[in-house]
Amino acid sequence: MVILKCKILSLWTISFLMLTPVNSERTKDKMYEPIVGAVACFRRLNGTHQFGCSSHRSGNVGVIHIVQGEEDLDWLLHDAPAEPYTAVIRPEMFTRKVMLQFKHSDNVNGVILIHNSTSAPTNFTHEDTCPNRYSGLSSFKSQLCTDQSPWNPHGTGLMQVDWGFPIFYVKDPDSIQKISDCFHKHNTKLENHLIQSLCAIETSAYMYAAVDSKTCIRRSTMVTNFNPVRFCDPLGDRNVWSTLFPLSREPQENASYIVVAAQMDAASMFDGVTPGARSPVTGIVTLLTTASILSSMFKNHTELHSKNVLFLLLNGEAYDYVGSSRLAWDMVRKAFPISHDQLFAFIELGQLKPSSRKVYIHKYSEKLKNFVEIMKKEGEKVNLEFVESIAATFPPASFQIFSKHNKELPGVIFADFDTQFSNNYYHSIFDTAAAINYKYANGSELKNDSIQMQLFNISTALANSLAIAIANGSINRSGMEGNSNITAAVVDELLHCYLESSDCPIFRAATSPGRRASSSPPALYVGVSVWQNVATTLTAQALAYLTGDALNRSEVECHPSSEDDFLYQYLWIKGPVTSSNNSEQGVCYRSTYNYTIAVSPAFEIEDYDWASGVYSTWTESIWREFSVRIFLRPSRQHEIATLSAGIVVLVVSFIVVHFTTSRSNTLFCNTAGSNTDTRL
Repeated sequence: MVILKCKILSLWTISFLMLTPVNSERTKDKMYEPIVGAVACFRRLNGTHQFGCSSHRSGNVGVIHIVQGEEDLDWLLHDAPAEPYTAVIRPEMFTRKVMLQFKHSDNVNGVILIHNSTSAPTNFTHEDTCPNRYSGLSSFKSQLCTDQSPWNPHGTGLMQVDWGFPIFYVKDPDSIQKISDCFHKHNTKLENHLIQSLCAIETSAYMYAAVDSKTCIRRSTMVTNFNPVRFCDPLGDRNVWSTLFPLSREPQENASYIVVAAQMDAASMFDGVTPGARSPVTGIVTLLTTASILSSMFKNHTELHSKNVLFLLLNGEAYDYVGSSRLAWDMVRKAFPISHDQLFAFIELGQLKPSSRKVYIHKYSEKLKNFVEIMKKEGEKVNLEFVESIAATFPPASFQIFSKHNKELPGVIFADFDTQFSNNYYHSIFDTAAAINYKYANGSELKNDSIQMQLFNISTALANSLAIAIANGSINRSGMEGNSNITAAVVDELLHCYLESSDCPIFRAATSPGRRASSSPPALYVGVSVWQNVATTLTAQALAYLTGDALNRSEVECHPSSEDDFLYQYLWIKGPVTSSNNSEQGVCYRSTYNYTIAVSPAFEIEDYDWASGVYSTWTESIWREFSVRIFLRPSRQHEIATLSAGIVVLVVSFIVVHFTTSRSNTLFCNTAGSNTDTRL
């Protein structure tokens, strides 16, 4: 009878628990409030060092302290009693001096950079004062950049520091307000930090890679089990190239090529925040517009010329010239259709936001003197002044890599600076559309001093000068210019695509039917070699759309045929919206665009010397999901009381367990003495 009662009681208890509504949300999850839109600084490595940020494996926890001035900074570094702290700062405090003080302080284990204003600081650049100082022509003393005469005078070099804590960037107004409210409610009474609960923040950004690229690549390739773990990936993606005239299937030994190149990638400390308005977007847009104008001028000229134009958009240039070093390496070993000795001249488009209508010419060889003079004359026609730079050294540029392979190759760079960068936001989160005074005209009339007109005028002068160089000065200028229907509206639309929204008319026309574009601008960071960058694909297809020919072919027929005498690529895209094409049917475009690999030769050469500095060795660490969340951390007194209570409960629980065990026969239903045989 006693056994039956115990069974009934157990069944009743289980049924009650099953039928009772239960909230499955854990208590610890109720303690935290997530911070939306936080982006992290992450770890990169080269052949000898590691740079960037990482949290502990379980995340870093610190008491929030908003640093608004020197007084707050001094208190945090020397007098704060409830360490560790997470410093919350605005861009004005995000300087090398302040950040290094945080790095060397035991009181700080994380930094949150906040900014929700439309205004930007006077200068803000994470890059080194001498970008790519250990690559390119920097190996020659005559081209050595120094801190006494830097190209990037406002550079803080924060991207070249190995931080021992996570750094996050938050620009969402609601998240910033949430952090501010929590701080002012709980943390402003500095004298009570040991006796009151404090608002704290947990930042999680753990990086798997460590030491240097050589170490993490070796660890990633070790075969220790059936499921190997990657620790890092090489930086890299693809270069984009195209020619004015299609290449012949038969090698043309006497052909020569004028290279027009631009950098395609940007950089910053924070994941996904690489606007790159002045560098590289102005260069990309100018190259695309130049290619479009020149292509339109020669649209009806099918005869072959002794000179051709090779348009290059190079990726990974911010990291010791990844794309250009790989392309030059491919040219030398005949893995590219055009050999290195066929290059006639190298023209590079750098940062282009000319002030006072001046464009500086960084000239490397007297062999281009005639071309420079032509550019000056063409510039006068569009109210631009091309001025020869007085700089003693050559600025950071992709041409440096090609010059190392062929010292006789003449090259020139067009930029908006003379002896130092005029871009105060080079490779930072503030190199945005506002920094170049860009406002989307959307078909409206453009002002003569707008950035759109400036870039269009540069493109026009360059296209006309290239046309003269191709035809050796005998070109019918009036007839050729009459064939060009490209206007400054193309520049306006391209800037809109790269700076404001990928869902723009040109990118939409250059993508395949049915594909939806993002409302955000494309990310211009080069990324890692195992993933294809969307920005590269959009740029390549925009180049094909702006320079290619629309054919009367169906989607099935949109491919090379045996009748093609030249090397073409065929692309099925939406095309422009017209009365006969609603952009969903698709149009077949034929173009000379193509891709090449933009991954450093260092990862291809067996037993490469990682410390040699010959090729780029940059890698990016693998990481887990980034997260930032705030919570209320109890005071030290509360923690001590909780620990003491826990110890008391532990001792009492031992006593209760001992008491219960010793009297179990009396307290519980005991079936040990039952004579009933329960065996089968």
